[in-house]
Amino acid sequence: MTLVELLAGLAILGIVTILASTFLLQSIKYNAKAEKNVNLSQEANIFVTALRNQEVRPFEICYSTGQLTIETPSQKRSPMDLNDRYFETLRIRTYLKGEKTNSTPVELALNPGTPTCKVVKKKETIELDLTLKATLDHPKKNEKEPSFRLKTTIDYFEDFLLQ
Repeated sequence: MTLVELLAGLAILGIVTILASTFLLQSIKYNAKAEKNVNLSQEANIFVTALRNQEVRPFEICYSTGQLTIETPSQKRSPMDLNDRYFETLRIRTYLKGEKTNSTPVELALNPGTPTCKVVKKKETIELDLTLKATLDHPKKNEKEPSFRLKTTIDYFEDFLLQ
């Protein structure tokens, strides 16, 4: 083997190594971002499931200092742990069937230390619009935080509730 062949082989090996490492780093970065998006959607689904399973009415949806709770006269539970996530928006509109046009959505104040609540009365339908965001560990300049928006309606069906 000559010196020229050895240098050519090392150059080709170096190019292949650089391409492979770039691909590997990009796939790791994409995987972390996708994982945050999946976690956000799962947390939003947990919150909506907790609302759907709420059988005792009236109840309050309250937000205070990073803690979102569903409160009834007999219990208080926290369906969401917001350690590294936060709400960008949280709008809740409740109305009785046929009276949707008369109701206005309530946007819960998302300021730390300012508790706000929305009361859901008996036989009301809940219209929910929320956007969750994840905080990045090491944000780069102009890098957007992953977010997940959920809009749903939770109807009240008295016939299906256990008496």
